[in-house]
Amino acid sequence: MNGYPSQTLSVVIAPRMALDLTAEEEHGFAFFRENTVYEIQGAFRSSLWEQLILQLSHQEPAILHAVIAVGVVHRDQSNTQVARRSAFFHGLDKRQAEGLRQYVKAIEFLRQRIDDVREPGDEKANDVAMICCLLFVCLELLWGKSIAAMNHLGTGLKILTSHGSQTLGQQNTLKLKPASERLVDQLSGSFARLDFESTMFGQRAPHLHVLPAGSVDRDIHLPPYFESVFEARRYMDILSNGMLRFRGKLLEIASQSPPATPLEALSRYLWDHASTRSIDLTDHPFVFLELGALRDNLATWSSAFEDFKNRLGMQSDHARSLILLELQHFYAYILLSTCQTTKEIVCDTFNESFYRVIQVSRQYLDLQSARGGAVPVFALDSGIIPALYLTAYKCRCPRIRREAISLMVQAPCQEGMWDGKMIAKFMTKVVELEEGRAGRFVLESFDVEEAARCSDILVLFHSEKVGWGRLVCARYRHESDGELVIWEEHFKMLAE
Repeated sequence: MNGYPSQTLSVVIAPRMALDLTAEEEHGFAFFRENTVYEIQGAFRSSLWEQLILQLSHQEPAILHAVIAVGVVHRDQSNTQVARRSAFFHGLDKRQAEGLRQYVKAIEFLRQRIDDVREPGDEKANDVAMICCLLFVCLELLWGKSIAAMNHLGTGLKILTSHGSQTLGQQNTLKLKPASERLVDQLSGSFARLDFESTMFGQRAPHLHVLPAGSVDRDIHLPPYFESVFEARRYMDILSNGMLRFRGKLLEIASQSPPATPLEALSRYLWDHASTRSIDLTDHPFVFLELGALRDNLATWSSAFEDFKNRLGMQSDHARSLILLELQHFYAYILLSTCQTTKEIVCDTFNESFYRVIQVSRQYLDLQSARGGAVPVFALDSGIIPALYLTAYKCRCPRIRREAISLMVQAPCQEGMWDGKMIAKFMTKVVELEEGRAGRFVLESFDVEEAARCSDILVLFHSEKVGWGRLVCARYRHESDGELVIWEEHFKMLAE
């Protein structure tokens, strides 16, 4: 059983034999081929990285130089662990100059490639553009530039949905195939995951509506059991997309009831998110039915996944992949289970699940350490960090949430847009804030009373103070008038 379509991965020879590259370019490509393609895909192997992109780099200069750019930056940050975090606050490091040069070259070659297209809808040109967008996303994330990364993601999604075989009408519906060697099908999964991940960093809802291949309607029909890790992941991606599209519908409803006092943009953004908790879904029957269907499908997936794990065994080569799938399910499950409550005390009923996150995250880190080799720097897809973030945020048991923060710091690499060490700083402040508001020594969850808890938060880097963080917080005042209140907290993240 494989985590990617069954096929033989060919050995790709360095392009120096066919192309006139400088020594630095050769080194950048070699690092990408020998290190980046394995590290970037995390626990799930993919022929997209190990074969297809490398093969196309022989034929397409735009892809070649995008590959070299990622390889150069990845190599430099592998050698200097603080380089990426420094970029958050001080701009690009001088060591990134070669990566930037290769980035510019890739863009120039891509423009030439697009200008040379004679037939509209040229699929080969579209494939080249999508791969470059994916590599540019990786590059910007390595540099810590999430907004620029999401801009490239948006461009890639527009190209992806231009493939007629991938869409239904004008609805941006993407149908994920069980296993395919077609490049566009291989790219679809990566773009779909990045699409729904972007909703955790400012995007209100995924652009795509993801369904299984072969669907004849817009409902999701899950199989009673899974045949492979790849199949379990595909359906989990589909459900994650559905869950975040559902949240997008709640945000749309909430935005139609603005606060009595106008708020600045970020506070209004948080207001809309927090207000989704108090929407009466009986007034929106189709949305209410969608919530029920999503909960049923998550339960069906969990049952099929448990059966699959029992058949496969956790000692298999896919142990890390199985852990990540369990954590992805946890994330969706908790968000759906708490989306219709304004009382944070409800989260205490999930302490057993929060502790399970700690257990399997430790196991994941142990498995990662047992693999040996260099410490990874970057993986494109999220791993253990989102579930640990949610645990540190929503679990008020001091032992569990502090362990979640500790494990985020120990996470070996940046996971897509998720930087564990940075998020841990924000979560440490949230713990300090809530326990300080509790006004007592906190030993158990119930020591943090409802009035001390935040229901929603927005984490930001301070726009005026370098090295400072900004939290925009919200909660419902159940102890008095029950109204939603929003306030801000500023704090120093880095020592001067």
